[in-house]
Formats: sequence, C-alpha cells, structure tokens
Amino acid sequence: MALSAAERATGHAVVLNYMSFLQQEVLNATRECARTATNGCINDDAFNIAQFQRTGSRSNVLAAWQIIAASHIQRRVWVAILDGGFYVDPITGGAINLPGLGTDFPIQPLQYDFVVGDYSVGAPSPTLCSGGGACPWHGTGSASVATGLVNNSAGAAGTGGLIADPMLFHLALKRSQQVKAIRTAILWGADVISMSYSGSCKEACQDEEEDSGYPKAISDALGAGIVLVASAGNAGMNVDAANIHPCTIDGVICVGALQDGGNTAFDTRAVDSTGRPQGWASNVGAGVDIWAPTNIPAIGQIGPMDANFAR
Repeated sequence: MALSAAERATGHAVVLNYMSFLQQEVLNATRECARTATNGCINDDAFNIAQFQRTGSRSNVLAAWQIIAASHIQRRVWVAILDGGFYVDPITGGAINLPGLGTDFPIQPLQYDFVVGDYSVGAPSPTLCSGGGACPWHGTGSASVATGLVNNSAGAAGTGGLIADPMLFHLALKRSQQVKAIRTAILWGADVISMSYSGSCKEACQDEEEDSGYPKAISDALGAGIVLVASAGNAGMNVDAANIHPCTIDGVICVGALQDGGNTAFDTRAVDSTGRPQGWASNVGAGVDIWAPTNIPAIGQIGPMDANFAR
C-alpha cells in the first residue's frame, strides 16, 4: 500500500488490485450408508468412527481427509490389493450393490485373478486366515479399509477413499503368484502395493524366495517408486526374531495393529476352559515401522457359501 501511494504521488496511475477468495464448506461429516425403511446403518457418518479420530487410535484420518478435500487434489492413487476373496460379480468383475449393505468398489474395478488366470476376481479366498479360521472375503475388507469411497451413501469409508482407487489381485498366496502380482502392479502403474499377509521366513524359505525371483520383484517395485506396505502379522511374535516376510524385507513398510482406543499393540489373547488360546495379537518388534488402527468398519459382504460364487 505504501508503494502504491508513493507511485501515485509522482503522478503514476496506480491502484491496488484486491483479491477475493471463493468460500468452501469444510468437510466435517459424511454419509456412508443409505438409510431405508427396513435398514438402519452403523457408523453412517465416518466422522463418528473412533479409529479415524485424533483420540482412539490416534490416526487422525479425519484431518487428512479435510486437507485433501480443501486442496482439490486431482491425481488419484492406484493401490494394488494383493489378497484373496473379493466380493465382485464372478462373471463381469463389476461391483455388486447389496440391498442394505451397498458397495464402495468402483463400478468396474481394475482386477486380475492369479489363481485361475482371468480378469474377474469374484471368488472367496482360497487361503485361511490367522489361527486357521476361514475369512472368505478378506480381500474385500482390505480394499474397503484402504480405498472405500467416502461420502457416497453406499458402504463404509476407506482411509484413502478420497484419493485412492483399487487394483484387485486375487491370490492363493503362492510365491509364484505373489511375484506375478507384484510385476503386474508395476506394469499397470500402481503407486502402492498392499500385502495384508505374513509368514515366518528363515534360511530355507529365503533360498526358495531367491529362486522364485521374489526379492528381485520387490526390488523392481521399489525402483519404480512404488510404496510397498505389508501386515506385521497377528501371531503375537517378534517380527525380527521370526523374520516375518514380506514386512521385514528392506524397503517394505511393516504395519502393526493398535489396540482400540489405546497406544499399545492390539492383543485379545485369552484361554478357553480347556486352556486353548483364543483371539489374536499383533506381531511386534523393532521391524514394525508404523502402527495403525484395527477393527475399521468395512463394506458389506455375503456369507461364505453363497451359490453365486461357486467356481
């Protein structure tokens, strides 16, 4: 203003050029599940989910959403979900909108099935989960938590749902399939590879990994600038002592699970009347790079024996 006044005093035709700003409402609530006369919704507003808040598990996903919404970021991120059990149409690969449950998958997700070798991943997981229990739609849950669309009245919000889209890769978790999936993710332009699985890998296992080309695939993905994220595991072990792969492989971000509402590793282990262990506990150790909330609501899934998914 002083410069403008000085210039005008010398006879120059100078005026200030004021700038205004468009006003935008701050994102502070969402609608995740369409309510009907016969269907109520749990955690309809994702801002009420404790795991997304600064308290609870201290993730502060909500603040990240507000920054993204205010920044008008145009480029979306491709997240390759290497997993098993995706609830999409087994013939077309398209999203299935369940009455009262919805879906937060894109209309036609990018996908490939490395078990049967086709472009529809619609099938239950052929792999059991921690403790030998069935988890037929584990991949659906993984994709929902990572990329479920936000504020669309169709399911449950994912942490990256404002900016991320999934690539669905259906695996039986054989090493050869993992190698092919990682290399496909590189070729298809993935920005992130999510691996929600783990296992102890000692000397013999590492020799097998080398023979399969697994370390080279990991190295090539890192060289391509892809962020690799893996689960620390749910066996209550030390990831370093047990050499848990892929999470302790150099360059892979190893993610542990936080206790709900706390800042310690998730642990629900107990024993039943016969002394048998029940529940699960996050793996721990110096090799865990970051801790994240657990028990995040995921999009609706059918039962494991639905006839439409027989293959």
